[in-house]
Amino acid sequence: MEIAIPTHVIVYALGCLAVIVVIGAIAGAYTFVENRITRKREQDAARRK
Repeated sequence: MEIAIPTHVIVYALGCLAVIVVIGAIAGAYTFVENRITRKREQDAARRK
């Protein structure tokens, strides 16, 4: 017996997944950039001393 899943349910699920992935990617990129900026500022501060 095969369970029939409506197409719009699959599309909706994929849409939600895509949104989650995009938000995760943006958050990850933001964190990465922020860490690099912080590290650069610390290096500059260390050089000035």
